[in-house]
Parts: sequence; C-alpha cells; structure tokens
Amino acid sequence: MSKRISNENRILIMLAFFSVSLGLWGNFRQLWLQNNGLEVGKISNILSLGTFLCVIGIIIFSKKIKVNSLKTFISTALVLKAINLVGLFVIDNSNIMIFIRIFVMLDIILEKLIIISIYPLIVTIKKDDNFYSKRKLTEYLFRDLGLLIGGILIGKVIAGVVVNYNICLLISVVFLVFAFIFSNRNKSKRAN
Repeated sequence: MSKRISNENRILIMLAFFSVSLGLWGNFRQLWLQNNGLEVGKISNILSLGTFLCVIGIIIFSKKIKVNSLKTFISTALVLKAINLVGLFVIDNSNIMIFIRIFVMLDIILEKLIIISIYPLIVTIKKDDNFYSKRKLTEYLFRDLGLLIGGILIGKVIAGVVVNYNICLLISVVFLVFAFIFSNRNKSKRAN
C-alpha cells in the first residue's frame, strides 16, 4: 500500500532532517559554549581550529572516498555526529574543557563533511539543475525551521523541563537519527 519513495526524495528527506538538526544545534552552539563558561575569544579559537581541521579533512577524504561509497560515508558520519553530540550533551556544565573543545571541533568537521558529500551523492543519482535547486532550498528552508524551533522552545517549560541550549542539542540528535534512518533506507532499498 505504501508508495515507494524515489532515491532523490529520500536524499531530500535525509537532508531536511539533517538541516533541522543543524538549525537547532549550529545556531545555538556558540551560546551553548558560552553557557559552559567559555569566553568569546576561546569560542572563536575553537571554531577557527575546527574549520581549519575541516579543510584538512576535506582534502584527505576527497582523495580517499570513492563516489560509490558516499552513501556509506554519509551514514557513518551521521552516526559519529550523533554520538559526538550525545557526548556534548552528557558533559554539559562539567568543566571538562578539553573534551568540550575536541567534541565541538569534531562536530564542525563532521557537519561540513556531510554537507560537502551530499552534492556528489545527488550527482550520482540525478544530474539535473532542478534537483540541485531542490537540494539548496531543502537545506536552507529546514535549517531555518530548526532555528525557528529552537527560538520558540528555548526558555519554555515543557513537561516540567526547562528547554535550554542542551535540550536543543538533544533534540538535534533526534533529527540526526531520523536523517540516518533515511540515509540507511536509501541504501537498503538499493540492495534489494
């Protein structure tokens, strides 16, 4: 009875969940770091070093990752990002600054690698400017939706829990799990 979802739409759905996660976490990451006692200068250093390491990671992965293994790479990166964010959730307000720094830099690296990997993945499925436009629209629209969700929820009390930056981080992980599920459904359907 259920209609089969095309590969293109699965990628867009995965990207939508991933983008909501980015909107929830990426836009509040600096505030989360400030809430954990880091000053603006230190936060800037962490984000800059994470971005620099990301460039090195992109160079390495662009040489190592083959086009036919992009789906596996994205699925693995989604899992690693989710585990990394759970680690950040657990160490919130623990003053274990070295782990906070490492986890945030790893998060930046994984985030950018996933975003950069999506374009070559869609090109392997459908070489079409229209699909590329849908990809950009999906990415920006759902990232803004994540930001909106976070902006509405932060400071509210839901089921006796005050929604703070750490709760937004946890909700972001939930959206990453959905992105992973759609990333894997795409892979498993192709195998059948």
